[in-house]
Amino acid sequence: MRHRVVSTLIVTGAVIGGFALALSRPQSGTKGEVTILAATPLGNGFTYQGRLLDGGVAPASAQYDLQFTLFDQSSGGIQIAGPITLDNVQVTGGLFTVQLDFGTSAFNGDNRFLAIGVRPGASTGSFTLLSSRQQITPTPYALYAKQAATAAAVTGGCP
Repeated sequence: MRHRVVSTLIVTGAVIGGFALALSRPQSGTKGEVTILAATPLGNGFTYQGRLLDGGVAPASAQYDLQFTLFDQSSGGIQIAGPITLDNVQVTGGLFTVQLDFGTSAFNGDNRFLAIGVRPGASTGSFTLLSSRQQITPTPYALYAKQAATAAAVTGGCP
């Protein structure tokens, strides 16, 4: 049985230096400064959505065991983290969504590629490695957060 994944990466939540920030608007009569109210540490997990085709043609619809391993290159290279094995993931109409967490040191700004293995759910056989690794790319707010993480203070007027 041959499978193929067409995938989309969705990272939930904007991260600013590993913390979620709450901002307050200026009170009337103040000079328009924005105050950081709280900084709450966020986890390292993210949402991965993919599309699995059975035999490379028809959308899969069953339970599958999925295995995710993080590498630094699209082929070869060094294994950075994983594997993470998720058993009995429901795939419906070819679509699935999983939560992945490779820990605190997996993402440092360098390129990362996700290798995905699949096997029928509830089986103990080996995983079939899908033909190409999926590049992990940032969302627009994550790019903004990368720049904001170096800011010492947030000041300026609010619209």
